[in-house]
Amino acid sequence: MTVPWFLLPPPHHSLDNAKIISITSINAYDPLFVKPSWRLALEVDTLRDRDCNYCNSFKGNIGGGLSHRPKYFSPLLLFSFVDVKAEFSGDLDKDYRLGGDVELGAYYDLTENWKVKLFGAYQLFVMGDDNDFFTAGFESRLALSQDLDVRFEYQRHDHNDEVTFSFNLYF
Repeated sequence: MTVPWFLLPPPHHSLDNAKIISITSINAYDPLFVKPSWRLALEVDTLRDRDCNYCNSFKGNIGGGLSHRPKYFSPLLLFSFVDVKAEFSGDLDKDYRLGGDVELGAYYDLTENWKVKLFGAYQLFVMGDDNDFFTAGFESRLALSQDLDVRFEYQRHDHNDEVTFSFNLYF
């Protein structure tokens, strides 16, 4: 006999991701006004390269990069970043890992309100719990208004797939 879903006990709740700060500034290369692209993040996140469910880490990264728009008003923006990363978790073999990553990708404006992103990154940790893995993904963002958007994201972390569908309200 199958138990109806509404009679099942509630699922175990765990934190998947909490961003404390996440800033990405992408500036297309301009020979007159050189402004590099950069990003900074602090967050609690799931260790995506592990085979444990909801093993969390506290992590931070800072990086710089370059971006290029092939034509002045082109809907295509190519980007690259090099980051320094640190992660701390009791679920890592040595409780921490230090390293970095290289990410390449592209943004494309399908319409004024609909943007897509393709990217690939290679992460290498050389101190603490040394490890390396690839991440690749696709993101689609449709702005319904200035304060509301809908997103679909697919990411492949080494050998784990993740799909996210979200509504985001900004205030």
